[in-house]
Amino acid sequence: MIEVSETKAYSIQGINVNGKDMVSIRQMYRTSKNPEWRPGRQGITIEVQNVVSIVKEMRKVVEAGEYETVSFKD
Repeated sequence: MIEVSETKAYSIQGINVNGKDMVSIRQMYRTSKNPEWRPGRQGITIEVQNVVSIVKEMRKVVEAGEYETVSFKD
């Protein structure tokens, strides 16, 4: 688990879905009323064979340091 604040973290685990090895990344949260980590709505599951390629591309984005501005509407 990677904690990014007192109330937000990311859970990363290996899972097997229908015979396929996957990596699951799920946003987790907790509140002052319930201090146990609970899964949030956001997450992604990636086949293991694609993880290395995705990490390489993510590294390129971070190293380039060029970010687009986007906005999300509820």
